[in-house]
Amino acid sequence: MVGRRRNTILHDDARVIVVLAVVSALVAAFSGSAPTGHAAIDALLVMAFAAFTTWAGASAPWWALSAGAVIVAGGAIAGPMLVMAPAVLALGVSLWIGDRRANQPIVRSAIAAVIVQGALRLDWNPVFLWSALLAAAATGVIIVSGVVRRRRYVRRRVYVGAGIVGGLLLIGVAGLGVAAFGARESASAGYIGMLDGLEFVQQGKTLEAAQALRTAAEDLDDASQTIGGPLTQLARFVPGVAQNRSAATDVLAGAADSAASAASTLDVVVLDQLTIQNGVIDVRALAVLASPLDALLGAIDELDESLRGADTPWLVSPFKARLDDAIDRANQVVPQARATAAAARIAPAMLGADGERRYFVAFVNNAEARGQSGLMGNWSEITVDNGRLEVTANGRTAELQEDALRQLELVASDEYLARYGAYGASISGGVDVKFWSNVTIPPDMPSVGNAMAQMYETATGRSVDGVLVIDPAGIAGLMGVTGSIRLDELDLTLNSSNVEEFLVIGQYEFAENEREDLLAAVTEQTIKNVVDGTLPPPQQLAPALAPAVLNGHISAWAVRPDEQELLELVGMDASLPVITEPGTDGFAVSSNNGSGNKIESFLKRSISYQARVDEGSGDVTSTLKVEITNSAPTSGYPDYVIGNLIDEPPGTNRMVVDIHTMLEVVAARVDGAEAGVVTLPELGYNAWRSQVTIPAGETVVIELDLAGNVGSGDYRLVYRPQPLPNADRVKVEAVTTGRSGIFIHEGVVKRRSVFSADRVEAWRPSE
Repeated sequence: MVGRRRNTILHDDARVIVVLAVVSALVAAFSGSAPTGHAAIDALLVMAFAAFTTWAGASAPWWALSAGAVIVAGGAIAGPMLVMAPAVLALGVSLWIGDRRANQPIVRSAIAAVIVQGALRLDWNPVFLWSALLAAAATGVIIVSGVVRRRRYVRRRVYVGAGIVGGLLLIGVAGLGVAAFGARESASAGYIGMLDGLEFVQQGKTLEAAQALRTAAEDLDDASQTIGGPLTQLARFVPGVAQNRSAATDVLAGAADSAASAASTLDVVVLDQLTIQNGVIDVRALAVLASPLDALLGAIDELDESLRGADTPWLVSPFKARLDDAIDRANQVVPQARATAAAARIAPAMLGADGERRYFVAFVNNAEARGQSGLMGNWSEITVDNGRLEVTANGRTAELQEDALRQLELVASDEYLARYGAYGASISGGVDVKFWSNVTIPPDMPSVGNAMAQMYETATGRSVDGVLVIDPAGIAGLMGVTGSIRLDELDLTLNSSNVEEFLVIGQYEFAENEREDLLAAVTEQTIKNVVDGTLPPPQQLAPALAPAVLNGHISAWAVRPDEQELLELVGMDASLPVITEPGTDGFAVSSNNGSGNKIESFLKRSISYQARVDEGSGDVTSTLKVEITNSAPTSGYPDYVIGNLIDEPPGTNRMVVDIHTMLEVVAARVDGAEAGVVTLPELGYNAWRSQVTIPAGETVVIELDLAGNVGSGDYRLVYRPQPLPNADRVKVEAVTTGRSGIFIHEGVVKRRSVFSADRVEAWRPSE
């Protein structure tokens, strides 16, 4: 019987192989491989692994070495060449050994060393752990085949050593399990308490938040001490398990410290004093909060960072789910804390702490739609001096149509003048006096506010520090906190539940001269209730006004950049989203009334966006379909509502449709007929425009074929809705070549939103 051939390793060969193993270990220490996430432990494990693989390779068969080299070379196809070239060389030498049936244990060991170095440096991960699995396969075949070809006493020692190591690792895993079981109650209580505390912070309930976070900090610290205790020390050496232990201890300890810090800060934050009493805001009390609110922001930022820092693909599902919940909650609170801290720093100056401030307030009606809500009808001027609010002027739009505007050369971008010059922004070198009726066409509040401020100063001689635009839904939001108003001449009480319908439709039952008086009464009384009345503290005021503000019905623009940044932080800027993040697409659809009626109350829009995305290259091809339905009746309402100035039958709606897209318009169709594809640039978008006429009861369908590149990365789509009486219904379908695969979202969209594979969330400006 012929015995199985084994490679012969002479004594002198063995000494050289040991040297090779040591060198391999030292080189492996710089591979960057991190099986546990602890630098020192990772270096120790990687060095031991490389040395053992190099030693075992001395007796490995040629085919095992060849297989390992092929696997490493295959895993390095996507790069780097630093791995590919040595792997190919190792394959060639191993094939030569097989062909010659040469012994060459030193050469075999050197081949194994090259393979293990390449395996440790693989970074191709189309799916999680792919490079690790390739490395395990490449080295595993060498280790197993090499060990079984050693002498019996050598194999026995290897098996005993492996058993000891395996036993210690099992003890480490078991110890972590015991510790986790012991910490479960305090960890759960701390987790729930932390979420409750963050919820209270969002609600402005500072005392409740401080108490919840302080108790949570104690529970989280106790859990961290237990999981990081002596029982779990061996778990630090177990790949995969070590990451969970580190994440648990780090996130618990970090959350405990941040929660305790936030609780201490909240002890001195008293928001109840920040009310409007008889038209006066205590700006000094607001300024005093700047320092503690900055400290609170720092604590919440630290909490957010500790949560995100603990997130790793190695986490087990239950812990991962809880961590994701905590990250989501912190993700909601951080922007709010940032906005609150900024408000305490910046708002005193906006409220006249450093000198008188003046603001222009435009009341618009989106029953006659414009890109920024609607047509301006009435306006007010508010002056603020050291926190005291006062209405210093009121009027109708016609009162601002001064001839001096014809001499005003608007300070605006060339893009703005190119887009809106024909509507009155730039006529014969000046501004058309009737541009007040079109100044709200841009779907971007900063553009609108900038023009309004210049026009108001030219018409009145008074400069303003900012501009607000408020539509009927915005007035309803204000009435929700200021209370109702009484119109005695109509025996009518208007409140937050009926004022929007009255302003959009009901008012048109009256003659035009009566309507003007009614509108003036409603807007003036609403503002008077704000500046002369008593309003609740911020924790009650903010959620009450949030729907109107975040949905674009109350928007603002400030002259000073830092104050404008504050408006962006609180979501009041109503700007066309500035998109800078790679992988992000975006669009907006705006209807502008072109028939001189108040018919957009009957307008309904359904928008679908279908995209095919290569997330690697960033190439996108998409189809945007906009279905616009005019549900207006042909009778039953005054001509001012459903009539028109274009000699069309009653109920007809003619509009100018603006579509802003990040992509290029390849083709356009209106009701199936080819339309032009000419666009103009505006604020980083390509702006496409078409005029459509929709008879009563009919629908117009606009389709755009789009293409372009948004940059590589996970695909996201930003949508900026128009604040109309009826919110858009939007459907997004994306097919991607990356991790997202296919995602579909459908529903009513009222605020600027980001669609992604994971969720639909509110859009926020980049920091």
